Amino acid sequence: MLAEGDIPFWKKKFIPHITLLRNAESKWRFSDIAVRKETMTVRRIDLMRSDLLQNDEIYTKIGSIELV
Repeated sequence: MLAEGDIPFWKKKFIPHITLLRNAESKWRFSDIAVRKETMTVRRIDLMRSDLLQNDEIYTKIGSIELV
């Protein structure tokens, strides 16, 4: 759909994720942290664009869809 509309996009395979930290330093290793499995209900998905400006990222919502 994006290509058909001449909308530029990153062609790398998309892997849905939630970013918890970025550029964090710690003495802990990820394997030292216990994370239990959880579930959640998704009611809306927002499509976000991130732009790196100097040392800061700016997030802009460019679309949204309600699921419930």
